[in-house]
Amino acid sequence: MSPKVDYRVTVIGEAIFSVKIEYKAEREASIDWRVIKDDIDFTLVEIPSDVEEKCREYVRSAGLIFGAIDLIEHEGNFYFIEINPNGEWGWLQKPHNIPIAQTLCDLLISYDKTRR
Repeated sequence: MSPKVDYRVTVIGEAIFSVKIEYKAEREASIDWRVIKDDIDFTLVEIPSDVEEKCREYVRSAGLIFGAIDLIEHEGNFYFIEINPNGEWGWLQKPHNIPIAQTLCDLLISYDKTRR
């Protein structure tokens, strides 16, 4: 049985930042990476385009313009865990050079309130 792979997918409008979460050392597979962030690497990656589009669609259908989505990949299949409409992202921004703040600011500045 292959291990699971965790992903944090941050959706901002149409922009997507997918981060693969990898353990630096062998760990118990059942441990939630959000509880213990030591010995973890976060790598910006591309996920399959159909999974990206499902993430965008979910955020839109929830009436949101931002969502922090947790996914698990196991044996080539992606599984939705949760969405947080106010999810943390600062821990990805600076140490991993992911332009989440700039993208979020750009979207908010250009957001047309009549589109609701």
